[in-house]
Parts: sequence; C-alpha cells; structure tokens
Amino acid sequence: MQLLREVKEKCCLVMQSPGGPDEEVKTNKGNIETLKKGVRHALPDGTEIVMSEEKYLAPEILFSPERAGYDFVGVHEMLFSSIAKADVDLRATLYGSICVSGAGSKFVGFASRVLNEVVNKGLENVPIKVVAQNNREFACWLGGAVLAVMESFKNKWIAKKEVEEKGVAVLHSNSF
Repeated sequence: MQLLREVKEKCCLVMQSPGGPDEEVKTNKGNIETLKKGVRHALPDGTEIVMSEEKYLAPEILFSPERAGYDFVGVHEMLFSSIAKADVDLRATLYGSICVSGAGSKFVGFASRVLNEVVNKGLENVPIKVVAQNNREFACWLGGAVLAVMESFKNKWIAKKEVEEKGVAVLHSNSF
C-alpha cells in the first residue's frame, strides 16, 4: 500500500478542467507535451514504470466516474448534493469551509479542482474556501478520536451488544 500511496502522490495529478488534456491546455494555458509527458518512477525491485496519460486519467475517475463505467456522480457533485440537503441558512457557511480529507484527496491538484468545480457552479455572493491540510488522509480518524473522548458524545456510542440485538438499524436510531 505504501508503494501505491507513493506513486499516487508523486506521479499522479488532477486536471483542473474536466474535458481531458486538450481542454486542460486550452483552459489553463498548459503545454500538451508537458501534460502527456511520461513520469518515471522506480519500484523497490529496481523496475522503472512510466506513467503518461494514466497519471491524470486515474484521478479523473474521482470527478467523472462514468468515464470508467461507474454509475454514480463525482466527488464535487456529492459535495453539492450534501450542501443542498443542509438548512438554507447554513449553505454559505458550508461553501466557505470545505475541508477535503482522505487519502484520495492527496492527488496533486485535487483541492484546486474541487475549488474550480464549486466556483464554476456559479454561486453568487457566496464566499468559497477549500482547505487541504497536510495530514488530511487521517482527518476522519482524528475527528473520530476527538469525538470519542468528548463527554457530550458518550450518549451517541453504540455498544457491540446493541448491534447484535438490533442489527444495523441501531445506527439510525442513535444518529444525530
């Protein structure tokens, strides 16, 4: 897993426009040769791999899963959907404090692509901010650890016995 993490973080990049490399060059004034140029990476056994289009096509699945044959929406659409479900008075605050987390967000350019997608949504008079902490692959675990030690959260704990007795339905009965 360490090898995959290393390749992902050193070799892959997220395009800033969803239209592919040609669109990326037009939109962001990039260089098509640079974008398509292979990136070399040495494996532990000394074998060298070269990633060319794979370096941006693999992370693009996070934003355009249909390109890989998946029938669900990209992370930016999930973000919009989640915020739309919040109280209307909270939405601007949520758009102003988007925090990307998880190992998948460690691709070079991930946070700026999320920002571009939100900005392109055309929200008027809504301050938009996307934060990407260095240790974001552990953010969910850290947040869970903080919640677990809070006295006010103890009434939300679910015991193993409760799950065994009630099944997964207990998760919904103890939700926020």
